[in-house]
Order: sequence, then C-alpha cells, then structure tokens
Amino acid sequence: MARHPLSPAFDAPPDPRAGPIALAVLTAVAVFLVGGVLPSAAFFDTGEFGAVAWRLGISHPPGHPAHAAVTGAILRLPLGDVPFRANLASALCLATALGAFALLLRALAPRLSVIGIVAAAALPAVMPAIWLQGVRAEVYALQLLLSVGLAGLCLAVARGRDARALPALALTFGLAGANHSLLGLALVPAALLAIALGRPGRRALLAAVPAGALGLSAYLWLPLRATGGGEVGWGRPDTLADFWAVLSAKDWQGNLVRTEALDLADNAYQVVDYLMSQIGYAPAGLFFIVLAAGALTGGRRTRGLILACLAVAACVIATRFFYPFDALNPDMGGYFAPALLALVAAVVVAADAFTLRAGVLAMSTLPVVLLFSGGAHDPGQRRGARVAEPLVRGMLDEVPPGGALVMSDYSTLFGAWSLRAAEGYRPDVGLVFRGQAGRGWYIDRLATISPEWALRLADFPAAFARPDVRLEPGVLLDRLGPLAAGLRASGLTLAVDAATGAPDAGEAALARAFDRVLPGDPTRADLDARRTLGALHLSHAEAHLARGPAAPPAARERARWHLTRVEALAPGDPATAALAARLGPPPVPETPDDPPP
Repeated sequence: MARHPLSPAFDAPPDPRAGPIALAVLTAVAVFLVGGVLPSAAFFDTGEFGAVAWRLGISHPPGHPAHAAVTGAILRLPLGDVPFRANLASALCLATALGAFALLLRALAPRLSVIGIVAAAALPAVMPAIWLQGVRAEVYALQLLLSVGLAGLCLAVARGRDARALPALALTFGLAGANHSLLGLALVPAALLAIALGRPGRRALLAAVPAGALGLSAYLWLPLRATGGGEVGWGRPDTLADFWAVLSAKDWQGNLVRTEALDLADNAYQVVDYLMSQIGYAPAGLFFIVLAAGALTGGRRTRGLILACLAVAACVIATRFFYPFDALNPDMGGYFAPALLALVAAVVVAADAFTLRAGVLAMSTLPVVLLFSGGAHDPGQRRGARVAEPLVRGMLDEVPPGGALVMSDYSTLFGAWSLRAAEGYRPDVGLVFRGQAGRGWYIDRLATISPEWALRLADFPAAFARPDVRLEPGVLLDRLGPLAAGLRASGLTLAVDAATGAPDAGEAALARAFDRVLPGDPTRADLDARRTLGALHLSHAEAHLARGPAAPPAARERARWHLTRVEALAPGDPATAALAARLGPPPVPETPDDPPP
C-alpha cells in the first residue's frame, strides 16, 4: 500500500547509537538539575504537590492522580526530607524526558551529527522556563515526559509498522490526561494526524479504546483516596457529583478573576517575546534562519515534519493564549515546555535537511554558552531559595497553643500543608483557609484534625474573633483595583480583612515573619518571594487607603510604610507608581520657629 507523501517513513535501520545518546543526555541533565533542586517547599503549588504525594491524597482540580502516584513512589526513597524529595522527583522526570527527546530527535534527523543531537536534546534543560520545572515539585516535568512519549508514539503510528503503537499511544494519552488534562488534550490533533498518515487497521483501532480507558482509569484514585490525607487534600469526591466537581475544576475556577478585557495582540507579543527569551534573541534569530533554510532546501518530507512540529507548538500555546499572559508566573514555563521542545525539534529537522556546518555548530555550542553565561537558567534567583517555608513556619509560631491560623493565600496554605505532612509541625494549630471556608468538603477535611475549628466555620468569621486566632494578612481581590496586573499573582485568593473590620490585622506578625526570612538586601531574594511578599505589602497599602480622602493620617502612614517595603522588594516596579502618586510626598517634619533675636 502506498504511503502518504508526508509520512515520516525511514528505510534506514534503527541507529545503534541512539540508546547511548539518550543515556548520555539523561545522565548529564540529571546531574545538572540535581545541583539546583530547591531545598524545601517553595511558593505557589510546590508545598501542596509534595504534601499530597506524601499523604497519597488529592491535589487541587482536576486532582492530578498520575503525579501523586509517581511522586509518591519517589518520596519513599531515603534521600533528604520530604519537600526535597518531591522537588527531586521533578528533576528525575525532566531528565528522563530529555533523554527520550534525544531518541525522538535521532528518529526525526538521522543524518545530523551525534553532537548536534546531544546539544539539541540537552538545550531545554538550560531554558529558564523548563529548568524551573525540573527543580520544584510540580506536574509539568512529568507531563513533559508523557508528551515526549506521545510524540514518539505518534511517529510510530504514522510509520504504520507496529500494530502495538496505537494502543500504546492511547494508553499514554490516558495517563497524560490523568496528570494534566488540558495539556493532554493539546496533543490530540497530533494523534489524529498520525492516525490519518499511518492508517492503522481495525484491530489496532479497537484495541486503542480499552488502552485509553486504562490510562484514564488513574482517575479512580480520586474516589479511592477521597478521605485520604486528612486535612491535606482538595475535595472529597466520594459521590458522582463531588467527583465531577473536582474533575471539572468547578471550585478552582471560581477563584479566578479577570479584571480587564484581553488584548489578543498584546498577548501574542508577550508570548512570542517569552518564548524567544528562553534562549536569547540572537540565538532565536539563528534558529529562525536554520528553520527557513531547511524548509526551503529540504524536500516535501522535511517541510511536512517542520509544519507538524510547528502545529504541535501552536496547539500547546493555545492552551494559555486566551488567558492574560503573566511572564512572572512560573507555571507559564510548564505550559509552554512542550511547545519549546516542538520548536527545537522543528529546527533539528531543518538542520538535518542541509549541510550548513555553521548552523549545526551553533546548535551544538549554544547550551555551553548558556550554561556559563551567569544565571541564564535561573534569572529568578530561585536556586537555594528558602523563604517560603520559614515564612509559613513563622506564621504558625505566632499562634498561641491550641489556637488557629486563618489563612488567605493558597501559596501559604500549601506551605502549611507541607510542614504538617512532612514534619507534623504544630499539630495543635487549626489551619483555616478563607477561600474554601464555606465548602462542605473543606469542613469535613478540617474536622479530621481540628473538629472544634470545623464547627466554628458555620459562623465564620465572627466565631474566630478570639485572642488565640491569628489572621494571615490579605484583602479582597476587588479592592486591588489597578494592581490587577502588577506584583499581585493572578488567581490567588487574598481575602477577607474587610469582613473583620480591621484592614491592618496581622501586620505586626507579617513584619516579623518578613524580617526573619529576607536577606539584608531584599532584592537578592528569589523572584517568587519578592513577588508574593510585595503583593501582600501592596494590597495592605491599598486597604489602608480604601477609606478614601477621609483616611486618617495614621492609616496613610501605614500605607506609606508598606509602599516603602514594596519598593525595597521590587525597585522600580510600575505597580507602585499609582499608589505613590495617591500618597504624595511624605510630610515634612515641623520645625520650631527661629527664636527671636
């Protein structure tokens, strides 16, 4: 049967060097990543993923059961403490993903030199966005491993040589969907194209259905572990309705607030700028030249493969394109990681089509240049970061014995989960999260360890007006106004000081906790610490000024103090300009009149 002209069929036998090449890339990347693995739970979701994997529970929607199982297995290794092992799991997944990527590139570019394949496969490890996914506990490194596997299986299905390829592809798709459903769906068009090119038989198509269902059956983890983890975990999916609530992310999406209309043109510019910044603008220009030259000089097969790689990149980028782009959010790198690998693959295919040694040499030496260019892979100064965990520990230390900590931010809540799961830290303290205080499942989970505080949630927040309760600082999202696009992290629940009638609640504890963990020069702290702490200071300043022109002088002085802290954390950040303009210059101290002569 004649093959489709774009089908990537190769007559050459498998390259015996492919295995050693992949092993070399895997080993080199693993050694490189392990040296930068974060030493403890960091800001955002890292504390949650480590704690949930250790307790074998359920993370935020859609539950991410595949990640919990894989990371939970690695956590059983006796290597450091639990948060470090959770971060290490991502390093192992990313190193394996790039080793598999080397195999894929060898299949796509059989004529390219070994050093070119090794360089291209290792290159993503020094891209800041991808490096970050390999040093912190998150779902994206495992998702990248599954995505590379999907790409290789798509290639095998398109070749049409192995009847087992399509069932294996369906199984891997199911697992990818059980790890990160949206990124799994992004590669469905690639699978459909592979099926159209390979034209598998009816038997393979029928076998793919149960294989895919088997992969998706990982979601049975949710009802099986519905009550697992105690207070550490999201939802209680022990009924069909509750299962769908977690799977559909109903509760989670309710916390996302869009404050302004989306400018698609500006979004596109920011996305392109972000992708180019991962290797630098000059190397990105070189890549474009290699890509264009390969497409022009290569044959139909080369152009078809380049288009396929670019289409995969476009499908992945589309998962975030219609949301406001936030370059400071570390999850952006996780979403775009498969797209970056697809773009590298397109350049490799193009380089394989011609013999321009300069282009191949540039691809081979680029990782070395980036590696020794001084923080190229870690511009956010996250390596060795230890701000998030001491900050949360300091908040817990402020709570009297038997009291409660009422938390406002997912990031610090997840940090508290990490301390509770890994160390059993302050078991006498009730952890109450404002963002889900009215959810039945949350009350049930809280009752497993703090039944007294769970009962008090029925009369929240009045029942928490006690001297043994501490409030994490925060304000309502809708009180941030123009700060929607500044230091404030989009999608976080910074709530409800207004409900207590005290917008400055917890400020003393906040100051003590900050001074305890920040270095002498706050700008030397990692980006996530500066952003998170800056957002809290900035929102507090807004809360003090929310009283309008009638704000008393003391409130304006507190707002000015917070603004000073923000400027120390993020010098020159544009988010402070409007606030500084509202405050005006500081008052000039009064001086006594000159004494009479």
